[in-house]
Amino acid sequence: ENYTMGGDGGVIPKNRSYLRGAGSASKTGNASTEDAALDPKVLKEERARAMTHCAISGKPLVPFDDTSKIVVCPYGRLYHKEFIVEALLTRKKTKDTRLAHIRGLKDLHDLRFHTVASSQEDGKLVPACPIRGTELNGQIPALALVPGNPENTNVISERALTELGEETILGEFGPATGRIKILPLPEELEEIKKQHAERMLKKKDKKKRKRAEEDDKKRGHQTINFGKPILHHGSVETPKQSTQEFVHTQAGGIRQG
Repeated sequence: ENYTMGGDGGVIPKNRSYLRGAGSASKTGNASTEDAALDPKVLKEERARAMTHCAISGKPLVPFDDTSKIVVCPYGRLYHKEFIVEALLTRKKTKDTRLAHIRGLKDLHDLRFHTVASSQEDGKLVPACPIRGTELNGQIPALALVPGNPENTNVISERALTELGEETILGEFGPATGRIKILPLPEELEEIKKQHAERMLKKKDKKKRKRAEEDDKKRGHQTINFGKPILHHGSVETPKQSTQEFVHTQAGGIRQG
């Protein structure tokens, strides 16, 4: 069987017989290479692979159960938590540019998948929408509700959200302060990157302003201006006389000649 190299070092079988629901290129997307020049068939295989393999290590993400410890980043990529944490701890040394958009654990969110028996492989569990039962094979648009109900799944299909509405979905699978698109299409990813960069810039500016305000507050309580009133916790005190000024006062000044 022939193979082609994946974007993160893995191999992708060119035999597409195992894929379910392979269709037109309009539903394909690039999950790991962002190379729009790839053949649509290869793109489908890339998405199917990205749905079941860690984006940083290339190792399988299955089984999709409570022991998997699968997390998602702001760009919708899936990782084994163990491997992505290790990669973050060593990225200064490895200079892995794939991690530039991840500040730390705060940008990684736990995923809890609903699973069904695979329609292609006996005994294998695959991720699926808990509402529609549709296998999430990389071709079906899916969302992660973060943080979601810790006692329930938090990955659903976009279609389920559209059909049932946000109120119903969050009532069952919430609370959620945000949504992350799982394996977004290339054009979607570009917009996600733009929005993520804007959010990070706003947070950075807010943090910078807060630090400046704290520094100003500290200086305001501690600044001493010689010959002027001293500001001390909102009160005004008369500055103490220097030794030379005290001598002048007591001696009535220094006599001339």
